[in-house]
Amino acid sequence: MSSEQAPMFWVDGEPATAVPLTDRGFQYGDGVFETIRVVQGQIPFFDLHWQRLTDSCRALSLPLDEVLLRTQLNDFLAGRQDGTLKIMVTRGSGGRGYNPAGAGGRTVLGWFAPVPLPDHRSRDGVSVMFCTTPLGHSPALAGHKHLNRLEQVLARDELNGTDFGEGLMQDLQGRVIEGTMSNLFLVESGRIITPDLSLCGVNGVLRRWLCQSEAVTIASVSREQLLAVDEVFIGNSVMGVVPVVSCEGRQWQPGPVTRRVQQEVFQLFHVDG
Repeated sequence: MSSEQAPMFWVDGEPATAVPLTDRGFQYGDGVFETIRVVQGQIPFFDLHWQRLTDSCRALSLPLDEVLLRTQLNDFLAGRQDGTLKIMVTRGSGGRGYNPAGAGGRTVLGWFAPVPLPDHRSRDGVSVMFCTTPLGHSPALAGHKHLNRLEQVLARDELNGTDFGEGLMQDLQGRVIEGTMSNLFLVESGRIITPDLSLCGVNGVLRRWLCQSEAVTIASVSREQLLAVDEVFIGNSVMGVVPVVSCEGRQWQPGPVTRRVQQEVFQLFHVDG
């Protein structure tokens, strides 16, 4: 394994292998993160990742020196070509119990080997299942990629021992919200629909990009509606767009809208579909 493929971490701009046990990100999930695909030393969706990171830090009152983090990022990525970057911003150490007063903030940068793309999932699609773990409503946290991912962890565990490529999560009212690690998109009569995330779910960067690039309808999505549409695909900014080919006995073929959006993302990733 080359040195570029080996995982590497910086904490507050310095190489490190651990964060203090007192860090509130470790103690309480008190922080946010971004998982970012790097292609030929560039970040295709950098502006959207940065906007979400800084917006979330402001919304959750997390300390962040944006100029310093940008400098650290430039230094950290120097000489790196293809891989996955993870940025974590925590409230740092300090405060007493849940009270955050006095915490000073901390940034963690991680580098991982690239995810192969495209692979058979991009070409052939995946089967998905409905997870039984629900997403609770939390308007204050909805959309943000915060460090408390227990709902997704429990839902993802339901896939172990199965052949499903992704699990779909619903809220407490049974509305379909997202995948365990992806956003969800439906195609009906050529129109792209994605679930409303005002009460729960992660507003992914690929979803943000698609909503800016296409006429996407944001709406409440029921299980019955999902099973009746013409095309279904999932996606995130690391794996790109993946067709869904089956769910609860319903079969689909990767459709023309899915393939078109998929090719647009492949072009951003500089890969051949």
